[in-house]
Amino acid sequence: MADQRAGRVAVNAAWPALRDARGSVTLTLSKSAFHPVGGGVLYGSSKWALRGVVQHLSVDLAPAVRVNGVAPGGTSGTRFSGLTALGGAESTVERRAGRSERIAAGTLLKTTAAPEDHAGAFVYLADPVAARVVTGVVINTDGGRAPC
Repeated sequence: MADQRAGRVAVNAAWPALRDARGSVTLTLSKSAFHPVGGGVLYGSSKWALRGVVQHLSVDLAPAVRVNGVAPGGTSGTRFSGLTALGGAESTVERRAGRSERIAAGTLLKTTAAPEDHAGAFVYLADPVAARVVTGVVINTDGGRAPC
């Protein structure tokens, strides 16, 4: 839920400049915003809520400002962690062997993303020409969701 507040506070603070520049906002979600994977219930529910923030802000700020999101999937070189359950201990993915292999096995493209693999989606959504008619959209940069 802190993700929701932080996103809204940042947008409120930037509103005059965003409006004057006809700018854009791109929020970072997660594969967990679409599927109950990784991070636990608190992390996952905050990311699901950010999908709603993208949708509502895209309506509230239109037509002056475009609002979108990027939802990265499992990514190498990160220190992702979260509670295993509401009352549980913290779980850190970097401590578990075979992380990159597990990520790759769960994607259609059979690959594990690096941080730079997500950058293109952010650059595209920020581009006032290439993405001038794109708002209320979340781009999933997760390698494709493998069937369960």
